[in-house]
Amino acid sequence: MTEPRIKLPPTIPAKCQKIFQSKIEHLPPDTAGVLRAQVGRYLKMVKGKAPAYKHLDLPLIEKMAQTLETLLDGYADLSEEHRALVVGAARYFIETSDANDDLTDPLGFDDDLAVLNTVLLVLDRPDLVITRAG
Repeated sequence: MTEPRIKLPPTIPAKCQKIFQSKIEHLPPDTAGVLRAQVGRYLKMVKGKAPAYKHLDLPLIEKMAQTLETLLDGYADLSEEHRALVVGAARYFIETSDANDDLTDPLGFDDDLAVLNTVLLVLDRPDLVITRAG
């Protein structure tokens, strides 16, 4: 089955658009737990590799995972289009080799953060937008 194309928010960085679009899928609400578990496993993997990649900002990455888990906890209450965007953001986060390689690129999670924050704004959840600690 071909997924319907969802109009991407214009603030998704150009280098992320094709990858993000490929991650978007309409999933039924009862599958959110599976995606939530994948986010948790990915975070655990990143934490395990952190000693070898000293540039990783673990507090930021943990906050991103927590935010995705919050969105997935409320997944059933979202519109179908918003659910598809949350799926895309979660899958983008758990993809190591996206626009910037999460582990090897010093800016590896910056693209994930941009995608997540854009989705949060589309969902009218500015309260969950993540910024880097100054």
